[in-house]
Amino acid sequence: MKLHSIICFLSLAIYLLTSCSSDIAGTGSGTQTTNGICISSNKSNLTGYICSIDSEQNLKQISPDTFPVSLQIFSSDYKPYNKTGFSRILYTDNTGYFSCDTLLSGIFNILAYDQYENSGIFFKNIPLGDTLNNYTVHKLFTPCKTIKGVINDSSNINANAIAAYIIGTPFFELADSTGLFFLHKIPVAQYTIQADYFALSQGRSLDIIVRPGSVGDTISVSDTIATYTDKIKIQIDSDSMMHHVELTL
Repeated sequence: MKLHSIICFLSLAIYLLTSCSSDIAGTGSGTQTTNGICISSNKSNLTGYICSIDSEQNLKQISPDTFPVSLQIFSSDYKPYNKTGFSRILYTDNTGYFSCDTLLSGIFNILAYDQYENSGIFFKNIPLGDTLNNYTVHKLFTPCKTIKGVINDSSNINANAIAAYIIGTPFFELADSTGLFFLHKIPVAQYTIQADYFALSQGRSLDIIVRPGSVGDTISVSDTIATYTDKIKIQIDSDSMMHHVELTL
């Protein structure tokens, strides 16, 4: 009877150990892994792949069916309020590999999202140039955050709207009548948030698509009134779900 109990206990323990698995891809090394993206740039070409990364920083390419992601590349001077600068969607093949060829020399950012979870990656300041050789970096997916901010308008400029945005990204939000704004789905990284005045007019207009969760819909705006712009640097980390900022115009 005692031997039977021991056998039952051992069988249960083995079952629990073998059945406790996660959706994180494994490398076969027995070390815990998580998912990320590896990117390399060489002269005018940028390539990358979805990967799993184990505790010893070993990388293994994985299929997008295993870990569906969306990717987009931006020039570091891309303006989200009028869509000027370089922007392109990146598509993976069935092995998780992607590429962006014949880019001009410059500095680029890549934004990646897990399509099913609130997690993402922001690659900042990826260099490309004729003399550059073999720049490689990789990052892990981490939970995305929300930036809650207030723009204090003390200049009394006759503008129809004020907004917050981050150059080199798609993040742009109109503030409400109290100056309150939210920037949603922000991956862990350091950002420079800017605030400015925008005039809504019947003149030459530029389309702005306000992101989900904002206070408005699609609008048209004229050129930015560049009287004054406030900037603030903020480090988005994994400790807090919401980060607070305050800007003054």
